[in-house]
Amino acid sequence: MTGKLSVSLPFVLSIDQSIPEAAGTQDFIGVNYYTRDRVSLSSDSPIWIKFAPTAGAPINDLGWEIYPEGFYRILREAARRFPGLPVLVTENGLADAVDSRRADFLVQHIAQLERAVRDGVPVETYCHWSLLDNFEWVEGFGPRFGLYEVNYETQRRTPRASARVFQRMAHPAKAEY
Repeated sequence: MTGKLSVSLPFVLSIDQSIPEAAGTQDFIGVNYYTRDRVSLSSDSPIWIKFAPTAGAPINDLGWEIYPEGFYRILREAARRFPGLPVLVTENGLADAVDSRRADFLVQHIAQLERAVRDGVPVETYCHWSLLDNFEWVEGFGPRFGLYEVNYETQRRTPRASARVFQRMAHPAKAEY
């Protein structure tokens, strides 16, 4: 947006670079939201910070806190920081191999998206992560984010119950699912 790249992680990384030809060339703001990070100082960590979910909060299979309010907050912040640009939710999902929390996750997060839109956030797109279980770059084949379960040996794809919930949310006027 500004033509300046500034990134700072104390004791780890510092970048402050000007790229004037990039100023004003952004078409949209992309938002990927899965969780919030609660950060605290820790002498146990090589970088002196620790990420941990709120005690007692619901978590996904990776131990990430499920925090729908954060989705609303980040959508509002994106619109505030980048006025005039449409917001595209490019990723939002939950690692849940047994599909016991994904339907609630979807309902709660879509409700927060709708709340943001009512409050003036120009959300144009919502993409759930993911349609299919897949290879996650950091975590490998372990986490199951898909609305469809994938048997990696046979490649058979089976819709999870949450896929039907998402379908009803995406097409509420249709009677059959």
